[in-house]
Amino acid sequence: MTKRMWPSAAAILTCAAAAQSANVLDEFQRRIADYVKVHEQAQSSAGKLKPTTSSERIASHEQELANKIREARVQAVQGNIFTAAIGNVFRRRLANAAAGRDATTMRQSLRRSEPVAVPLRVNESYPESVPLQTTPPSLLRNLPKLPPELEYRVVGRALVLRDTGANLIVDLLPNALP
Repeated sequence: MTKRMWPSAAAILTCAAAAQSANVLDEFQRRIADYVKVHEQAQSSAGKLKPTTSSERIASHEQELANKIREARVQAVQGNIFTAAIGNVFRRRLANAAAGRDATTMRQSLRRSEPVAVPLRVNESYPESVPLQTTPPSLLRNLPKLPPELEYRVVGRALVLRDTGANLIVDLLPNALP
């Protein structure tokens, strides 16, 4: 007769936490998909930018696209995408990245960038005065992939979700980095 082995309480809690985290990340992906629909509708309304070397035309198109998105998201506030539950999962993942084997490289990369302390607001343009700091790959590996319309940026300790075509702050997660 074989002895039946029951999972430990820690193993059960770990499985439950992983399932909950997966559900939260599914919710994040749904919110991202909803935003991309808004972006695509605004893009079709604003029209495609024809190939040009004119910085004025590029800036004008970017501004038009941003304005169309703002009109569609007039009620947008911080936390529409990074809800409390999603924020908790992201902070946990970023803390794990900050404590992992690439932690030193990640900290050095973040330190090398220009430190900025500028107030950021959802539905506003990403300030031209704030450098578009490259997000360290060790952080990106711990975050869900984004569609090409969006990217992650780090500003101070905040994680910013930025619309690349409209240069628009879609949402931000304060105190994301430990």
